[in-house]
Amino acid sequence: MTLALPPGAIATFAALLLAHMLADFLFQPSWMVARKRNPLILLLHGALVFVFSTAALGGVWQIALLVAALHLVIDAVKVWALPRAVSKGLAAFLTDQTLHLATLAFVAIWWPGTFAQGAWAAWAGGLVPGHQIATKARVARCRVWSVRKAASPLLTARGRA
Repeated sequence: MTLALPPGAIATFAALLLAHMLADFLFQPSWMVARKRNPLILLLHGALVFVFSTAALGGVWQIALLVAALHLVIDAVKVWALPRAVSKGLAAFLTDQTLHLATLAFVAIWWPGTFAQGAWAAWAGGLVPGHQIATKARVARCRVWSVRKAASPLLTARGRA
C-alpha cells in the first residue's frame, strides 16, 4: 500500500516550513527566547509566526492564524508547564520542534491547496515541488544529446567530431 499526499501538500508544507525557520530561528533574537515567560513577548513571537506564515502562504491569513495559534500553544506549554530547568534542555527543544513540524505537516495535509490559493502560486508557475524543473532539464539534455548524435556522422565526415 502506498501513501499518497494530496496535491499541493508539499508546496504548502514547504512554505510553512520556511515561515517556521524564519520565525523560530532567524528572526527570534536571544532576548526573545530568554523572556518568553512574559506573555507579551510570547504573543510577539506568535505575531512573528503569523506574519511569516501569511507571507509564505501568499496572503492566506486564515491558515496562518491557525498555525500561529498552535505554535503559541506549544510554546506556552514549554515555557509555563515545564520546570525552567527542563524547558531549557535539549529534550524540550527537540520535542518543541517535533511538535511544530507535526503541526505544519497536519495543516499541509488537511488543507493542501493553501499555497495554491495564495499570491505566490501564480508567480511560482506550478514549479514549486521541483520535480518539473528537473524533468524539463532532463528533456533539454536529451534533445541536445540526440541532435549531437544525429549530426555526428556529418561532423565525422568533415573531421570535426
